[in-house]
Amino acid sequence: MDSGNGAHATVIRMATDLRNRHLFTRNGVFESYDSLSLYYVGMGGNTNTTTRFRKYEGNGQKILLQEYLDAAHLLTANQTYHVDIVVRDGVVTFSVDDIVYFSYNDPSPLQKGYFGFRSTWSRQEISNFSVKQLP
Repeated sequence: MDSGNGAHATVIRMATDLRNRHLFTRNGVFESYDSLSLYYVGMGGNTNTTTRFRKYEGNGQKILLQEYLDAAHLLTANQTYHVDIVVRDGVVTFSVDDIVYFSYNDPSPLQKGYFGFRSTWSRQEISNFSVKQLP
């Protein structure tokens, strides 16, 4: 992922919508995601001041699992990042350039869903994207 101008990049994993079959019809307002059940990483959110990992329960509840406020975990303009996301045996791991940012052993793990990207006020290029089933 190339961060473009350094603004917000979000990765959505295991997404399902408990109330709306049209999962990807959102207007960009965060409250429109409240009916989703998903894991959510906002890298460089809030005008590139936070990097957060959340779990959305699908009932409006958003659990903040971990947060970074330091520059080392934010986006840098015109930087290319290698992002790995692994969901295995109830553990969700998000790594950037081979450094684990978040790892969460979920006692009630999400078992299925969609994968998505969300960007706001940013220019990003996503290349060499792949999804693999682990053995």
